[in-house]
Amino acid sequence: MLNNLNQKAFTLVEMLVALAVSSIMIMATYASYDIVAQQFKKNKDIAELHTSGRAIMRMVERDIRMAGFSFRNRDANLVFGEILDKDALKLTDSGTDVCCDSVTVQYDYYDEEYKTVERQEIIYDASKYKDRYRLFKRINILGKDGTLYSSKRIGKREVMADFIEDFQLVNIDNSSRLYAGMEGVGGIRMYDPVEKKGVGGFDSINISALAFGPDGLLYSGFRPRYRIWIDDPVSKRGLGFFPSRFRVSALAFGPDGLLYSGSEFSGGISIYDPVAKKEVGFIRGGYNVSVLAFGSDELLYSGSDRGIGATGRVYDPVAKKEVGAFDLNSPSAFAFGPDGLLYVGNDRRADLSIWDPVRKRFVGHFRSIDVRMPISAIAIKSKKTGQEALVKIHLVIRSRKEHSRIDKTYTKKSYDIGNYKLNKRDKYKHDSFSSTVLVRNMVL
Repeated sequence: MLNNLNQKAFTLVEMLVALAVSSIMIMATYASYDIVAQQFKKNKDIAELHTSGRAIMRMVERDIRMAGFSFRNRDANLVFGEILDKDALKLTDSGTDVCCDSVTVQYDYYDEEYKTVERQEIIYDASKYKDRYRLFKRINILGKDGTLYSSKRIGKREVMADFIEDFQLVNIDNSSRLYAGMEGVGGIRMYDPVEKKGVGGFDSINISALAFGPDGLLYSGFRPRYRIWIDDPVSKRGLGFFPSRFRVSALAFGPDGLLYSGSEFSGGISIYDPVAKKEVGFIRGGYNVSVLAFGSDELLYSGSDRGIGATGRVYDPVAKKEVGAFDLNSPSAFAFGPDGLLYVGNDRRADLSIWDPVRKRFVGHFRSIDVRMPISAIAIKSKKTGQEALVKIHLVIRSRKEHSRIDKTYTKKSYDIGNYKLNKRDKYKHDSFSSTVLVRNMVL
């Protein structure tokens, strides 16, 4: 006997339809999840871009603001001594086609927990990593608890930020004046190195050497004479002269306040005390010296515009010995500007060229309708404005991932500081951060 059971079930067609509908729903759900996940990752990446940029700026600002701080004990005595302005803050320009600038600061750090004092040297710089730059920080210890080490203790170079596009630092007072003298013509002309135009001048003797002293006076020399003249650039009148042992073809004031004088016939560089007006030293080895200038590294750069010794030479003024050489095509005058660049004149044509001494390369010409005569001497003087302790910082970071469907152009804005020519075309998001910091210990 057959049992007729009422059994319900899905047909194969129904099963296939249900499977198709379920697959569509799962795919739609996953697509929605993927869209949300991608948007979340994008938002997270961009949020990290903004927050990391602000965090980096706060860190750099703090260290720059502390530059030059010298710790005092309970008796108000300095533990290590004063930090000189030249050591407190050093900015290194990377040039126009390379990211990024670097900054070195020194200050005393007091540890509240261990009650110890360290003199620290902190360096921020960037290095290329794959297709991008990374910002690094290094802390070197110069001394501890009142004792300065004979050699600094080098700290570990740690990564502070990734995906850096630009890092610019500027504390240059652009209100400087470039003074140029002409041999065989006489007179001193003044130029604005920023606007690249003449701004005046005054009568003087034929000039083969110029240098500004720490007293603000202008010292000059003429190749055939055994004298160093002194002029007041404000009143534009002569104040006298003092004798030199050799004919003067180049002059430069050192960080020690002494006047270094080169000659084409002395076989060296004479050192004078401008106050006592007498020779106090001599560096042997300079041949046919027609140009002298001190760099930001406090080394003495020399060169010649003719004959033996046309290759530039670098001297340590303390050890009084040659420490290097560089290639420069027969300059008749050069001087370091407040921007760290080397301005080079030529007594055969009316032209000033500009060189980057760090990268040892030509970076541009100073051509002006006002530069009409060949130049045989250059001196640059910066006006004090009270803003020399202001440091401007500009940082550009890109996102970790590409977030645009098409390539977009990102260029440096006209109001952004620094001379690096940033011009990117890619799918990344970019953000820039700017700040101005007062180095308070340099204005106290």
